[in-house]
Amino acid sequence: MLTGNQAVSNGLFCVIYLIYVTPMIVFDLTFLKDNSHHAGFLLLLCYDVSIQTHALITVNRFCAVFLPMVYKSLFNSKCTNLIMLLSFLISLIQLTIFFQILPCRIYYNEQELGYYYTDLPICWDYSLYLDMGKLMTICTFNVVVDTITIWKVRRIRSGHGVTKFQKKEIDFLKQSFGQALYLFICIPAYYIIPLFTSSKIVLFMIGMIFWATIHMFDGVLTLYFNMEIRKSLIKKCKTSGNNSVLQMGVSIVGIVCNGLIGFVILRNGSSNHSFSILTGNQAILNGLFSITYLIYVAPLMVFDITFMKDNSEHSGFLLLLFHNAAAHNHVLITINRFCAVFWPLIYKTMCTCKHTLIVIFISFSIAFAQMITLFQILPCRLYYNEEIFGYSYTELPLCQGYLWYVDVGKQMGICVFNLVVDTITIWKVRKIRSAQGVTKIQKKEIDFLKQVHYSNPNYGWKGKAIKFHASAAGNFGRSLDASAVHKIPTVFFLNERQQNVF
Repeated sequence: MLTGNQAVSNGLFCVIYLIYVTPMIVFDLTFLKDNSHHAGFLLLLCYDVSIQTHALITVNRFCAVFLPMVYKSLFNSKCTNLIMLLSFLISLIQLTIFFQILPCRIYYNEQELGYYYTDLPICWDYSLYLDMGKLMTICTFNVVVDTITIWKVRRIRSGHGVTKFQKKEIDFLKQSFGQALYLFICIPAYYIIPLFTSSKIVLFMIGMIFWATIHMFDGVLTLYFNMEIRKSLIKKCKTSGNNSVLQMGVSIVGIVCNGLIGFVILRNGSSNHSFSILTGNQAILNGLFSITYLIYVAPLMVFDITFMKDNSEHSGFLLLLFHNAAAHNHVLITINRFCAVFWPLIYKTMCTCKHTLIVIFISFSIAFAQMITLFQILPCRLYYNEEIFGYSYTELPLCQGYLWYVDVGKQMGICVFNLVVDTITIWKVRKIRSAQGVTKIQKKEIDFLKQVHYSNPNYGWKGKAIKFHASAAGNFGRSLDASAVHKIPTVFFLNERQQNVF
């Protein structure tokens, strides 16, 4: 339980870095920078809870070895939960006092390229004594107590005639000393190195990467030196047919690719153009779909979490909402291109930023109302099915009717519509260019046709795969198709516009 609690704290820290800090830096988002102290507060909370849990794990191991008779009653589930709650409340109260009531803040500093405390005496006192001081103390405590624990284990084993060190004991010592050594290096470096250099690269490495890697390195060492955890993880992956691992990889690709589209739009200053707004909205919806898969569906499969499986219909609702809104937006992009070519004189007045945002809102509202009616008011649900390692609809006539006519039917209809209209659009472009004496098809036009004719069938394939795959391989493919359908169009979009990215 304690190890799981630490993993959750470290995982939440890394997720906040992924979904807030990384986009803030990559896309240079002013709004996120202005509110970076809120993310800083959450990061500090996860960080503080994690290092306190580290001390609790050390105490737990010590008691298991030195007090074996009372260990089970001392660290039963109820007592362990109370201890974890108390530890969390200590961190929460301490940070609330300093970073909500008092004027201290930890915020993203553009000049220093990292998170730093407000330049006030009380904040520096916190940094010195309650941050660095506490962490160094806990590191020393963990190393000393873990060494005493392993000494006691060796003494007990020697009494039973076992004189040779076992691999498990050596790995335990390596893990304990490795985690402490990394912290002993990183924490002083975080404070000392910036005093002697003004290099932007060094400041970025120290200010951003060191802090994040502390929580990443903890997990890496725990996995590397704990054979039981690795075996359990491999067993879970095998039972899910390695689907979860691929889902995680595909989701990460989706997040990166859709994030790059947003980066291109913001960097080129084209966010005030109708087509760019629609493309950005598509990237956001596809990115949210990928993030949901990464932070909910993949852990659900990898760690076989019963609570997440029991509530999988909520993530299914979100996945369906993003999927449908993205499909609607795909149609709007097709219509937008068609209007730009066939009605160029009234395009700017017809497709203004205001009108585009209104159309996007209406499109999203239609998808939202449809999902609420079918999957909240009516008894339909999209849930994770353990037998097929994927999401499936409730076995009701109403839900199967939705699957055939509203989901598969609509997807196939959108695919055909997009293919036909985009082909007409490129034909019109060729006709205009031919009238201007340009007879050769340009690479940009060929790439556009490739993007249209590859991405649209991908949506159609997803619809057909949902109903017709019945084998184990088919169920694996169906689940993978559902996530990949929001990445493949993005990959083709980036391939077409790679010059703008790099």
